[in-house]
Amino acid sequence: MKLYYDEHDIHYVLLEEVELGQSLKAVFNTSTKELLIVDPDVKDYQGNEYKEKMTAVSKDDGKSIEVGIVQKLTRKTIDDLQNLFDLLELEYSK
Repeated sequence: MKLYYDEHDIHYVLLEEVELGQSLKAVFNTSTKELLIVDPDVKDYQGNEYKEKMTAVSKDDGKSIEVGIVQKLTRKTIDDLQNLFDLLELEYSK
């Protein structure tokens, strides 16, 4: 895990252990407690800029990165997805 912070001193944890495919990364916002799915590019695959972007600085080496925010997931959303996954797994394991 790597720790980053933005211009408002909000801290973000890059979850390097989570593999999302392509170049997407998972980042945890320690302030809002949201899980962010980010793209290390500020443009999507069609070349359009993401509506939400974020610039953060690494606590380790001081390097700045700009990423596009693909999706924000709250704890409730993650719990709902887990419940749905459990139901689907139960239903289709028969």
